[in-house]
Amino acid sequence: MSWLNVRDRSAYLRMTAVLFMVFAAGGLINPLMSVYVQSVGASTAQIGLTVAVFQAASLASQYWWGNRSDRIGRRKPLVLIGTAGMALGYVATASVNWYGWLFPIRIVEGLAMAAYQAGSLALIGDVLEDEAARGRLMGLYRSLGSLAFAGAALTGGVLADQFGLRTPLLLAASFLALAFLLLLGVRERVVAQPPPAAMPLAGAPAAPERLADVLPRDARARMVLWSFLALSFVWFFGMGSVVSLWPVYMRGVGYTQTYVSGLWALAALGEVPCLMIAGWLADRWGRKWVIIGGVTGMAFVYTAYTLSTTLAWLIPVQMIRSLAYSAFETPAMLYATELGLRRQRGRLSGLYYTASGVGGIAGAALGGAAAQLSGLPPMYRSVALVMGAVALATAWLMPRLRAPSTTEAPAPVPGA
Repeated sequence: MSWLNVRDRSAYLRMTAVLFMVFAAGGLINPLMSVYVQSVGASTAQIGLTVAVFQAASLASQYWWGNRSDRIGRRKPLVLIGTAGMALGYVATASVNWYGWLFPIRIVEGLAMAAYQAGSLALIGDVLEDEAARGRLMGLYRSLGSLAFAGAALTGGVLADQFGLRTPLLLAASFLALAFLLLLGVRERVVAQPPPAAMPLAGAPAAPERLADVLPRDARARMVLWSFLALSFVWFFGMGSVVSLWPVYMRGVGYTQTYVSGLWALAALGEVPCLMIAGWLADRWGRKWVIIGGVTGMAFVYTAYTLSTTLAWLIPVQMIRSLAYSAFETPAMLYATELGLRRQRGRLSGLYYTASGVGGIAGAALGGAAAQLSGLPPMYRSVALVMGAVALATAWLMPRLRAPSTTEAPAPVPGA
C-alpha cells in the first residue's frame, strides 16, 4: 500500500473529500430534479428546456474556464467558483414557486458546473503529477465519488417523501458549502504562463531537446489527442442515447421504479472497487488498452440489454457495466491530465469535457429520434455497433501515451 503515500497528502485528501461532497449533492438532486421542476408548474417540454439550458451553458464554457485557469496558472479559484455557484443555485432553486425562474438559475448552475469540472480535474492532475501510481490514486479518488452518489441517490427519495422535495436541494447545497470550506485549505503551486509558441503537448519522442519536437503539430501528438477525443465523444454519445432512455426501457418491460432505481444503484456501487481496479490496470498495462476495453465492454452491455430483460440476466450485466464504466472513466481522467504539461492542463480538461458534452447532447437527440422510428432495442444495438467500430479503429491508430520529459512533467509511467 506504499502507493497511498502521496507527496501532497493534504491536498489529495481534501480534493477527494470535495469530490465526495459534490457527488453526494448530485446523487440527492439528479434523480429528483425533473420531478421538482414539474412540481413548480413545468410541462414535460419545459422540463426538457431547463435541462437543455443547463447543458448548453456548461458545454459553452468548459474550454473557456480551462483556458482561464491556464492563463492565471491556478485551478483553485475555478473550483471555488464552481462549488459556490452550484450551492447558491440549489438554494435559489429551492426558493422558487414558478418554473420560469429556473431558466436563469440553471444557466448559472451550468456555468458553475463547468468551472468545477475543468478546475477540479486539472487540480487533481497537478496534485498527482509526480506520483508513480497515478492510476491507482486517480481510481481511488473517483471511486469515492461513485460511493457518495449511490448512497445519496438511495436516500434522496426517502427524504423527499418524508420532508418534501426542497429538503434534498437544501441538503445538497450544504454539502457543496462544506466542499467550498474544504477547498480553502488546498495549497497549489502557481505556474507562470509561457508564450503560446512554447506550449508542448505530450506524445513526442522521449527526452526532446527542443520544444518544437513536442508541439501539437507533431503527428504522433495529434493522433493521441484526437483518438482520445474521438473515444470520449463516442462514449458519451452512447451514454446520451442509451442510458438516458434506459429507465423508460425498463419500465416498458414491466419493472417498477423501485427495481429500476435498485439496478442503477447496483451499478454505481459496483463502480467503487472497479474504479480502483481500473486504475491499477492502467498503471500495469497502460491507459490505452484499459480505455479501449471500457468502450468495448460498454458496447457489449448495451447489446446485452436487448438480449434478455430477466432480473437474473440484468444483475450480472449491471456488474459488467460497473467494470466497463470504470475502465473508461479512470483512464479518461488520466489522459485528460497527462496529455500535456501543467501549463496546458486546464485547457485539455476543458477540451475533454467539451467533447463529452457534444457527444452527450448528440446522443440524446439522435438516440431519441432513432428510438422513435425503430424502437429502443434496435437503437441500442446500433449504438453498440458504432462504439465497437470506433474502439477497433482506435486500437489500431492510437499511439501509446508517453509522459513529457521536462523538468515540469511527471516521471514517465512504464506502459502508459
